[in-house]
Amino acid sequence: MRLRRADTTDDIDADFEISVIDGSHAFSLTIESSGGATGSAKVRNPEYPLLLEEALRRLSSLDVELIDAFVDSRRVAQLSTAERRIHVDGQLFPIRLGGVEDFGLLRRGLTRPQGHIGSARSVGGGNQRKRATFAFRSLTPTTRSELIRALGATEPSARERRSGIAAGLSEAHLEAAIADWRQLGRDRFLAHYRAPSARKYVVVDGDDEMDAMALILAARAIAGLDLEGPWRGDRENVADPLRRLGFGVEDLGRPAEGPLGPAPENYLGLAERLGGTDVAVRRMGRREQRFLRGALGIATGDPNAVASCGMCARIFPHGFLVAAHIKPRHMCSDAERLDLPHVGWALCVAGCDALFEQGYLGVADEGRIIGLRPRATVPAALRDLMEPLLGSRAPGWSSNRAVYFEAHRLRHRG
Repeated sequence: MRLRRADTTDDIDADFEISVIDGSHAFSLTIESSGGATGSAKVRNPEYPLLLEEALRRLSSLDVELIDAFVDSRRVAQLSTAERRIHVDGQLFPIRLGGVEDFGLLRRGLTRPQGHIGSARSVGGGNQRKRATFAFRSLTPTTRSELIRALGATEPSARERRSGIAAGLSEAHLEAAIADWRQLGRDRFLAHYRAPSARKYVVVDGDDEMDAMALILAARAIAGLDLEGPWRGDRENVADPLRRLGFGVEDLGRPAEGPLGPAPENYLGLAERLGGTDVAVRRMGRREQRFLRGALGIATGDPNAVASCGMCARIFPHGFLVAAHIKPRHMCSDAERLDLPHVGWALCVAGCDALFEQGYLGVADEGRIIGLRPRATVPAALRDLMEPLLGSRAPGWSSNRAVYFEAHRLRHRG
């Protein structure tokens, strides 16, 4: 999406997206990152500052409040929201836009702190124009179309883009494109195939992440298919076909979503789906935790989704549940690591995960929760957490997990 300039029919050269919670007073703007040398072929979103300043100014006419701002790039996805939050010097959220006198000053207050968020530099900071989300609250419920009109925003019509970009492609075509990526490197690959950088999806293969649409375009060229676009780059045309072929795809806008999507059944039989044990393990790579979350049904990416803890049975948002290995990962065979629905279970961070991981609690046959340490050696604070659980049945137990719970008991009982 783009903002139309106030004085011409041209757009401000920077991309953003609007998200609205239907029927609520909340909405957000996510601005894509800016980078590349000015005037070069690799420059992207060069008018990021102008876009942000103009969007704030136009939203002020709706009498809305800026209630939060945080860096939202995949590089900082492992950080907590508090660590990614943008703090405006001298001001606290919420900031009522109708009372702002200098939008240039507010814009600088929102971009300058970004340089230090997730930056490895000790001096000078990093990019001050990172992918960032700005959350707002309006006095009355608003819709996406109302916001588009108030902002003077434009978006390309889906009718102008072709569907079926992945049609006719096989796993072999994608594997050939991946081989080219690894040989050429990202920049040379994008230039060679005249492909765009990723705005939404990346293919994850082991420790590598590759721009999804660029790989598909390269695969089309390798397969001898036409390349004439523009193409639709949505889930139906990019992510879903790649996932059906066995590739893990990460949604940059929903970093908490599993690489094979949110449905647990997508993670069954990975070795068969992805071409054998070795290939499956390689493709999972350092994102194994996300595959495990997906198999346990807690990788929807939906902040409002809830599920029960496998030990205490209390209901928590997905963000308060971890995908815990029952048998320690380093002790698992490759086949056991791929038994995702059974080798792990969802535990809450409100005590159960730590008590199980550190061997204070275990699960016996038929799911009975037991203590694994002599009561006299357990600190009083932990006994208070354990007492309500001892003797109860863990809802996360199943006969298919019994062998893993036995391994956990043997490990912690020595």
